[in-house]
Amino acid sequence: GEGDTGPNTGGMGAYAPAPLMTPELMATVDEQIARPMLAGMRDADMAYSGVLYIGIMVTAQGPKVVEFNCRFGAPECQALMVQTEADIVPALLSCATGGMPARDFARLLP
Repeated sequence: GEGDTGPNTGGMGAYAPAPLMTPELMATVDEQIARPMLAGMRDADMAYSGVLYIGIMVTAQGPKVVEFNCRFGAPECQALMVQTEADIVPALLSCATGGMPARDFARLLP
């Protein structure tokens, strides 16, 4: 429906920056979703090097996870990559060879 109503319809496109994603909402996603996920992986001794994509739906009750993927989301990646001036290829190569901590990679994104 109109006005961001209706069911989640993946694959219909993406745009960025999304005005809905305020610094406060980003902090909520970080504190309530991303950090607990990473802590759970660490506690389970699940070493991982690569991309982790969190598909999120923002609801009246706050952000909710729709999906986790070990790849970039498409078309979301396209909308984000044009916003960064960093060269992502060396970062991905370093990540793939175990030379780049995740916190450094996150700095490349807008």
